[in-house]
Amino acid sequence: MLLRVYEEIPPRDNVNRLNFLLVAQDFRVLSYMKEKIPQVESQIGFKVYLKPYTADELKLILEQRATLGLRDSAWGPEVIDMIADYYGYSETGAGDGSARRAILALRMAAEMAEAQGESRITEEHVRKAISSDAISNVPLEYMRSLNLHQLLILLAISMLIASKGGWLSTGEVKAEYEGLARAYGEEPRKHTQFYEYLKELSNAGLVEARVTSVSPKGRTTMLRLPPEIPADRLREVIESIIMDRVGGPPSRG
Repeated sequence: MLLRVYEEIPPRDNVNRLNFLLVAQDFRVLSYMKEKIPQVESQIGFKVYLKPYTADELKLILEQRATLGLRDSAWGPEVIDMIADYYGYSETGAGDGSARRAILALRMAAEMAEAQGESRITEEHVRKAISSDAISNVPLEYMRSLNLHQLLILLAISMLIASKGGWLSTGEVKAEYEGLARAYGEEPRKHTQFYEYLKELSNAGLVEARVTSVSPKGRTTMLRLPPEIPADRLREVIESIIMDRVGGPPSRG
């Protein structure tokens, strides 16, 4: 129907006075249109391909939206960084660079905080916003294949994330793990085995790790859960698996 408009509004001086602008997320729509409506090919002029947004670009967009739509006290840079890093496009990352999805995640996180009567958006709100179905983002079958100490390390991380958020040092995770292991009547694994378990969990996508500094004393590695895995849901799953194996929850006196 749109193509017939040219017949109703004829060109003047051989110049069309009517133009169309087509915006599509998927460039394959052009191939579809050419196949279904062959006449459209002669009407296509310039094509402009926009690159997906990187994490840094999404941070600017999200900061602008947060400034316009939220109270200054309701959000912090850690929330913006978490969303932007998750959705930002890179050659090696999984983000699709969608500003729409990133903005929606920020909005959902804000609505969750408001619904819970909280005055500030937390990282846990972001995790739940990113995860449309929290249960599906916890790989249950793989979790059941982990040994007790791997589960306890994950439990330590999920408990610390739920209580304080942010990135965790390996030292505080190790201390929390050792306390849990002893509470369950287990001897904590030594330094080398602990780090080997952390590496395996990171390779499996259950833990994110980054080196923040390198000094003569060695590297400082920080840990957190992937944004799409809510800490409280992960803790529930781990405690359920452990209970099936060794019985009830521990008492930490």
